[in-house]
Amino acid sequence: MELGAWAIIQEYPSLLGLIPMILYIILAFKKNVDPVIPLLISIIVGWVLTGNGVTVFGQQVGLALSSVLGQVGFLVLEGAGFGIVLKETGVSSTICKWIVNKVGVKTQRQALVALMVCEFILSACIGSATSAAAIAMPVLLPLLAATGAAPVAATVGFILSGLAGMLLAPFAAPNIMAMSLTELSYPQYLLFGAGPYLLVLLVTCYVLTMWVNKKVHKNNEAEVYEISAGEQNMSGEVTVLEKRATAAFAITFIVAIVYAVVTRQGLAYTIFVLPFLALVVAVAAKMKMNDCCEAFYTGAKSMMGIYFTLVLYQLLVDVVNVAGGFEALSNLFVGMVGNSPSKTMVMLMGTFVGSFGINGGAAAQMQIIHELFMPMIQQNGLSMGLWSIVLVAGSYVTSVVYPNATVIAPLGIARSKDFKNMMVCMWISAAVILIFCVLYSFIMPRLIG
Repeated sequence: MELGAWAIIQEYPSLLGLIPMILYIILAFKKNVDPVIPLLISIIVGWVLTGNGVTVFGQQVGLALSSVLGQVGFLVLEGAGFGIVLKETGVSSTICKWIVNKVGVKTQRQALVALMVCEFILSACIGSATSAAAIAMPVLLPLLAATGAAPVAATVGFILSGLAGMLLAPFAAPNIMAMSLTELSYPQYLLFGAGPYLLVLLVTCYVLTMWVNKKVHKNNEAEVYEISAGEQNMSGEVTVLEKRATAAFAITFIVAIVYAVVTRQGLAYTIFVLPFLALVVAVAAKMKMNDCCEAFYTGAKSMMGIYFTLVLYQLLVDVVNVAGGFEALSNLFVGMVGNSPSKTMVMLMGTFVGSFGINGGAAAQMQIIHELFMPMIQQNGLSMGLWSIVLVAGSYVTSVVYPNATVIAPLGIARSKDFKNMMVCMWISAAVILIFCVLYSFIMPRLIG
């Protein structure tokens, strides 16, 4: 795609090409607005600025559907569908019950630790923190109620341990996107990017969860769980079929990961493996194929908005690139920091621009951060291993700094109304992560170049 004959923008690269992106950022932070609407408005404005007609637009939509973001969007649909299959076959609840029985819950601390462990493992398995919380909550609710754990503490535990689990998930869309952009293998991505971030996030999760639980009880602010007689029976015995399905899932999942690591599989393999895992679980649980398909479709339908958002994000990136918006901004940054910005400077700029300047799905944010800073990365030879933590931090911090579905959904799932204390914990966690990223950006380039 090129600048059209009747384009308002006549030179390349041009900062005017950033107008659609700036407009999107402004509109995206409006409350109660579907994410697709700001994208459509921004893309239309970009189309007018670049002077392209409807035929070119149709061609670009086709390209966007087959782009990395489009494929990642399809992967999101598959992941949601797979999560429902795990739920319907009892695999998810079985995993939670086994963990709870191993922990031996008797106190508030133990109940919250069990919650964090369940959420972390389920998020790593299905690649969705919100879905994991919804699956785990019915099993954990009697324990939380019996020990008197605060709902807001459960919320904080769900959010932060869920995000940490997603960083470990080999088939989660943001991780696949990061590995595709950096061309790192899964072990390399864990070593340099997701792993360090994950460890800091887990420690922060534990400290903040216990702190807010103690805080609300000390000040007599704590909400309490009130459960029905039916909900008290949610931690019943695991059936033989559920055990078999869980064992089949665990074995196949581990084999799939090992094969992916050894043979360096990418996005195409992931697109195959999720429905394959769903099929294995359904057969092991003796689930009818029609029921399996319906469960898969139900989960996928819940993520259609995310799918359209990612495809439209690609169109937005394309229209900005036509006018060289990202290149012009990169040139401006270079002018500000010098012709040879240090690796530390590039990492810090990427982290903070991604964290506070770009809003949207993690995978889409990674794409934009990568496009924006690629000229600088190439100029100073920054390794993709070091850059990977910028992609992770620049996209995940946004998830907790601003009120959005990532924090609102777990608040509802945990049956809490304490929005204030929840957001205080999120802001503290963001500050901790950013401090860690600053230290990482100063230390690691000097150690590994």
